[in-house]
Amino acid sequence: MKKNSLNNKGFSLVELIVAVLIMAIISGAAIATFGFSNGMKAKAAAKAIMDVMKQTRAEALGRENKPADDKTNVYAKFYTDDGAIFVDVCTNISGSESVLFHESICSDLFRVHFYDDSSNLIADVGDDTVYVYFLKSTGGVASVQNGTDLPVTNVQMIKVVDSSGSNDYQDMILVSLTGRCYLDE
Repeated sequence: MKKNSLNNKGFSLVELIVAVLIMAIISGAAIATFGFSNGMKAKAAAKAIMDVMKQTRAEALGRENKPADDKTNVYAKFYTDDGAIFVDVCTNISGSESVLFHESICSDLFRVHFYDDSSNLIADVGDDTVYVYFLKSTGGVASVQNGTDLPVTNVQMIKVVDSSGSNDYQDMILVSLTGRCYLDE
């Protein structure tokens, strides 16, 4: 009698399907975790920006009772250094800048964009140093200016976006009249 010796080398179709499904589930979980992690980091960056804006506004309001000839400007200066985004809260008295405090906002994963009330991009902290000037009388935003353009007074939104600028992670509403900043949830 002849022995049936099938020499099966390789995988069956069922084994291949199971292996592909397992790889799809693992890669899907990894992608979802990465996106969730970036969303949390963007929200933390937005909260840090809000805190800086509040502190800068408070500093400006604290200078309201200075003499009328006090030419002190109070502003937040957003800039990048080695890809990371930083902000300095500064005063400028007769051309002499004084940094009140310095804070790291986020890593090179993100950029910070400023938009006017018509949703036009007016400043990108990934490309420019951006100055946000506050009024001493009301705490409102006097203007936003990048290094090269004229100041813009109708800033309405600040967005934390990914470094390519394509994914919008966290929006903040900026009320220019009062200088208050809110998370847009």
